[in-house]
Amino acid sequence: MEFIIDTVDLEEIKDAVEHMPIVGVTSNPSIVKRTSPENFFDHMRAIRSIIGKERFDCSFERGEDALFMAKLSKNVKVIRTSSSDAVYYRRLRNGSASRKGLSVWERLRDNARLAKAYTLLYVMGFPHYDALFFATRFCALARNCLFVFKKTA
Repeated sequence: MEFIIDTVDLEEIKDAVEHMPIVGVTSNPSIVKRTSPENFFDHMRAIRSIIGKERFDCSFERGEDALFMAKLSKNVKVIRTSSSDAVYYRRLRNGSASRKGLSVWERLRDNARLAKAYTLLYVMGFPHYDALFFATRFCALARNCLFVFKKTA
């Protein structure tokens, strides 16, 4: 899911980006006028610098979140472990893409598309991405393929 925020207030945009995957900003002349930016174009550039240029690839029904995180991984400077008391919450919804039944060939096609996307991302972003991290993505895709074949056997 992508969100577009209806404001040009830089603080509101910064706050929204902290809590949601904001992909854009929409506005109208009265909202811009209320904000009173000194220089309209500089203000729009400031908005772009806040929301960034990376986008969620909505052409994937499965794996798009991992692909998006891989895109952002070049910005990771430090990885910290969480507390052993940390809880990961995952909501499983009937009818969601992850619950939808796909044929073996649809699953394999999706994994091949993701493999291609990871490869292009790594090659086009070299040397900014970590090879070991991308190797883990391919291992996950291979595991998914094995799981598909195991379910059909």
